[in-house]
Amino acid sequence: MTQHLHSRRPDRDVRLCEIGPSGRKGRGVVSASSNCIENYIAAMFAYEFMDGGVDLDSLERIHRGDVRDWVGAVAGSGLFTNAQVARVDAGWRHDPKSLLDTLLSEADEMTVKRCEMTWAALDRIESPAERRELVAVGGYSAAVAPASTTIA
Repeated sequence: MTQHLHSRRPDRDVRLCEIGPSGRKGRGVVSASSNCIENYIAAMFAYEFMDGGVDLDSLERIHRGDVRDWVGAVAGSGLFTNAQVARVDAGWRHDPKSLLDTLLSEADEMTVKRCEMTWAALDRIESPAERRELVAVGGYSAAVAPASTTIA
């Protein structure tokens, strides 16, 4: 059971978390956008990545920053204020890997490793705008950006 103590200062949204929904123990004052919310969100989505149930399409969407479904689920849960949902949304859009880390917080070690390897592979794949074409010039191959080099 999670216990919350709110700050007496109305200008700070602070909670004291003893045991989060994931069962992890930890005592410390954290901001409401930090550990307490992350623990609840991790518990909400734990089923998605448990026992190796990794969906490549989901990983690709998260990697692209398409976090709408997860933000919608957080908003629809009724557990968080609009301001908290907005902070979660902004944080995940800015750093999509943080959503993946949250989703994997309850996953087994092999699932975590598979997801991290897939994420690294997605990092290596360049977007179409960044891809360079291989062009053979005088028997040599040279990588040149399209329309940025003229050959006289």
